[in-house]
Amino acid sequence: MREATAYLFNYPYGCLEQRVSSILPYIVATDLIETFELKTKADTAKGGYKTVVEKTLADLEKYRVPSGGFDFWPQPRQASDYVSVYATYAMTLAKLNGFSVENSLQRHGVEYLRRVLRKSDEAYFGYYSTQTLKAFALYTLALNGEFDNSAIEKLYQERSKLPLQSKAYLLRAMALQGSPQLAGVGNVGSSTNRFQTRIAELAREMMNLAKIQNATAHFEDGTKSDWIWTFNSPVKTTATVLQALLESDQGKDLAEKVVAWLLQSQRNGRWETTQENIFVLQALNTYFRKYESDVPDFRAKVTLAAQTLIDETFKGRSLKAKVTTESLDKFAKGDALSLTISKEGQGKLYYGVRLSYYPTYALKSRDNGISIFKKIEPLSSAKRNKGEVAAGDIVKVTLQIAVPEERHFVAINDPLAAGLEAINPTLNTAPRLPEAGRYEGEESGYEEEIDPEALYTFDFIELRDDRVTLFAQRLGAGVHTYTYYARATTYGNFCDAAQLR
Repeated sequence: MREATAYLFNYPYGCLEQRVSSILPYIVATDLIETFELKTKADTAKGGYKTVVEKTLADLEKYRVPSGGFDFWPQPRQASDYVSVYATYAMTLAKLNGFSVENSLQRHGVEYLRRVLRKSDEAYFGYYSTQTLKAFALYTLALNGEFDNSAIEKLYQERSKLPLQSKAYLLRAMALQGSPQLAGVGNVGSSTNRFQTRIAELAREMMNLAKIQNATAHFEDGTKSDWIWTFNSPVKTTATVLQALLESDQGKDLAEKVVAWLLQSQRNGRWETTQENIFVLQALNTYFRKYESDVPDFRAKVTLAAQTLIDETFKGRSLKAKVTTESLDKFAKGDALSLTISKEGQGKLYYGVRLSYYPTYALKSRDNGISIFKKIEPLSSAKRNKGEVAAGDIVKVTLQIAVPEERHFVAINDPLAAGLEAINPTLNTAPRLPEAGRYEGEESGYEEEIDPEALYTFDFIELRDDRVTLFAQRLGAGVHTYTYYARATTYGNFCDAAQLR
């Protein structure tokens, strides 16, 4: 989990989703952060993490769309429904947890969420994403004290068609009714809740969809193409459902298996995306607060084929794990090996067992779907064939991104060759250059020059000291070309960057 909080805070790009995700652990997972000392650079900043959180929330003004909602990038053009709900959700939980939030920004978000709840964008977003957005907006409005009972009733009656994430937000919204404390702050669920019968029924239906295997359980919403608009994945869906079950006091017996699956789903100490990391951390924090009151004080033992691999005592809370690696060459080939894990004492024992191997045959190269081609050539035709660039020369850099099928939320990271500096054509001191920052696209068999403001191209571009980055919410199938210019600023012999991704 330490890697998860660090990943969120140090994520290299700065769209609004990522900026909000970087501070949310300090809003929704403080129990884990403080107990296990999951510190990031925010803790050492002047004023501590509280100052960092409040400054980031104040910066939401830069992403605010005057007509309503928030955009992914500063200098906003068009509101994103998901990022608007997500940002308002973060502001709401921050305020409930004692952080200072600009009231006008929160009101701006709440007003837009009312519109999200009423409009129908199924033709664009598809049914599943639309219903998830509506349920997320419904729950966030409930956190703000606005209980839209007609919307709750409509979603509940349509629950057989709803995706799991939508059901989870609906369950959380119903659990808030009559609760003395709000989600994200304290325990929820109340015997006086007028939705109590419906809460139990919806939770039961959701738990019936769990995919249970031995000691783990998880949830999946399928692979519908429109899921991209709400950043769906099995990990995020599982974390969202777990959070809903915990907030509604349902599924205690299943929760432990879900936590085990989420912990096993980590790679290098974290989960795959910013959305996965933040929703998992929130669910684990709620689970920890609800079910892990006993401070660990136990002895754990692991044996394989009657040989002791681990015999360790655990006292107090810590993320430190006892790890051992054994070669199978130690054991008789062809025999079934009995693995035993035991515990004596109080507290929960979490464990993982992995079998690692490698193939003895050569692996073939593989095309994962996006190809990027880069060409650097001197602007001077006289030097174009020499293959050398002198200090002071201007070079033309052409990126071609070949996309076999439509992709969403694409980031292209082009490291600058050493000794080069990208030229920003918008600066008054920049030289006059042909086709600076030109977009070209080839979709569905035709080729055209795409205006920078047009949809389906790059929404945001950053010219940094060491790289050029391009971002697109939607990238249509075909070949997309972006051209920029750079100046050789340093004398010496240099190599091009090793990676372009």
